[in-house]
Amino acid sequence: MNKLSDIQEAFLFVSAGPQGMHTAILCRDTGEIRYRSEDGDLDEIGEEEIDWNAWVEIPHRNDLDLGQNLVFEFVESALPSDYERVRQIFRKRGAYRRFKDFLESKGLLDRWHDFENQRQEQALRQWIQENDIELSVPPGRSAGPDPAVRKVSTLVVRAAAKTDLPAMAAVHVATFPRQLDSLAWIECNFKAYPRIAYFVAEKDGELIGFIEWIQKSGFRKEVVLELEQLAVQPSFQGQGIGTALIKDSLEQMDRLLKKRNARLKSIMVTTRTDNQAQELYRKVLRAEPQAVIKDLYSADEVILLVRDIKFEKG
Repeated sequence: MNKLSDIQEAFLFVSAGPQGMHTAILCRDTGEIRYRSEDGDLDEIGEEEIDWNAWVEIPHRNDLDLGQNLVFEFVESALPSDYERVRQIFRKRGAYRRFKDFLESKGLLDRWHDFENQRQEQALRQWIQENDIELSVPPGRSAGPDPAVRKVSTLVVRAAAKTDLPAMAAVHVATFPRQLDSLAWIECNFKAYPRIAYFVAEKDGELIGFIEWIQKSGFRKEVVLELEQLAVQPSFQGQGIGTALIKDSLEQMDRLLKKRNARLKSIMVTTRTDNQAQELYRKVLRAEPQAVIKDLYSADEVILLVRDIKFEKG
């Protein structure tokens, strides 16, 4: 069977040089991976005819749009005032080394690595899904959809990208008609990563919902997350999209926190007392009401809290 870790290793091998320098192919049925490099004597592929119904070529990072576009997406979010400086860096040879030196000087190298790893894993999982590659289930884990790319019909939950913002704004307008300047609101929050993290739901390639998580009261070892907003296009409501967004994005957030040796302590969420979403939060998160604030925004607002965080697989 195919292991995600083996595919990731092959992906890094292929992406270690210019496109065409290194090659790796995967057998869908057995999980075997063969390697070839034009920079040396490594050749496990040879000249034999390949049955491409059984084998697939591992993509290069540029095939998945993970090259310079990823760099500038990160810079627009984390270093908007240095965008032109980074463009200058990438006009010369050795750009990635100098870019990482620059990030280190800004104290952002770890954040870049987290961002890059997250995007790479998401892109690889999407490629795996599109190529009908079945992943093996690690010991101790029940079979079922992987939490990072869960399917409800053809639903995919992933971290939001800058290119998603206009579609997210359209969902925001449809879901929260009382709120103004949807695109500006989402753009400014998107730039606050990693304190604020957006995840989106796509169905058949159409963005139909999003969720927003906020880390409260500074970066801590024991993290309190707030579910700030959950939005699903009205025509897709009642189909389990909100449940999938909560569960899948929360597991992805948990993995991101663990990368910086932090753990999820509790979750808080507020909503109107007459909002049906309150029942969703009770059911999916086991959130319990703590207090009601009278006439806070447009009506009475209830504060719900989750202290015992559990992740249910599958």
